[in-house]
Amino acid sequence: MNATADLTTQQQRALELIQERGEITQSELWKALDANSRAGSRLATALAEKGLIERTETTRNGRRTYLLSPTDAQTANTDESPDEDSQTRQSATEEVSQPASSAAGDSQSDSQQDRALELIKDRRALYQSELWKELDVSSRTGSRIASKLEEKGEIRREATVHNGNRTYLLRPAKKDLDFSLLMAGDKISPLVGNDGEIDPITSDELSEWIFQLVQNQ
Repeated sequence: MNATADLTTQQQRALELIQERGEITQSELWKALDANSRAGSRLATALAEKGLIERTETTRNGRRTYLLSPTDAQTANTDESPDEDSQTRQSATEEVSQPASSAAGDSQSDSQQDRALELIKDRRALYQSELWKELDVSSRTGSRIASKLEEKGEIRREATVHNGNRTYLLRPAKKDLDFSLLMAGDKISPLVGNDGEIDPITSDELSEWIFQLVQNQ
């Protein structure tokens, strides 16, 4: 029996929205449906109980919520834009047909995250829809990789529209500089604020700073 056959109108709208986005937080869902948080929670719970979506607890903007994404079966059956359709379905089929052990899966996931982060840093900004194509994975896998990197504080994800489709713009996270690395005791590196050149062999200032740095080790 088709699990979507007995969906209410509101449940069908919610499912279509989740399929369209690839993933969406529960708080974003009820806002998009112009419903209250309680109604949104009931919709998500009902769809999860029917096996139509996955509902994973997560944290967004310092608040606990749920990340909603289509199940593998729903992802495979979702109509996507023509240029993404064949690649997404092929990748999804490959993932289902090539099961791996938990340890191997974790290792592969880490490798994919490393590659994804490298791409995002290299491009400075990359659409999530472009990321999963670069990694040669399904849109759902690409979404999970981006979510993991965001949770680790490695990237920022900004909801946007690209080529008429809703997606996320991924940027490297800005990290605070550690100025203590420039200090040797109470002395700051003589290279800081110096517009000229410093000869590392003859510079007394640099020699003294390096000596102080060694002493503090």
